[in-house]
Amino acid sequence: MKGRQFLIWLTGIIVIIWALNVPFLTSLAIKDGNSGQVLLSLPMKPDDSFSLRYIHSIHRTTVIEKYYIDEHLNLVVDEMIFDSYGVGIPSELEPGQQLAMENGKFILRNVNRKLPYFDQRIGQEIANHVLMVKGREIPLSWISLPGSSVRFQAIRETSLQYFERGLSQWLNKRILKP
Repeated sequence: MKGRQFLIWLTGIIVIIWALNVPFLTSLAIKDGNSGQVLLSLPMKPDDSFSLRYIHSIHRTTVIEKYYIDEHLNLVVDEMIFDSYGVGIPSELEPGQQLAMENGKFILRNVNRKLPYFDQRIGQEIANHVLMVKGREIPLSWISLPGSSVRFQAIRETSLQYFERGLSQWLNKRILKP
């Protein structure tokens, strides 16, 4: 009996170690643009969406870019909402895209641009970049210094990595406010 109990115990320990070290949690990661260190990760599932809101540096109007994560961990640009055409704003529709005007805003739908990641420089004065996800608004300046570069990327994490990062963020008083 003791040998069998030991095997059951050992099997349980191996399963726990395996479960803690197999990456299966999908997260939206925001990484330091230079070191690649994950600064913030948020649990997401394929088809979950997030948005990036900022002030256009030339037009000084709000732009919202909407994304979702696909099953291959691509960040897919889904929509853009903006006030006026100009520099950095799409001026021609690609196949499948739709442009609508609602409440005085242009809405470019079905952009369907798949990105394995994208880099974003955090605005120093005007842009005021804000990540909007699951009802929260998180200024990028809370995550890294204005003027620095961050990388948005969907990743798979182990539960241990996710727990460790969450604990670190909590200890550093980086608790996100809803």
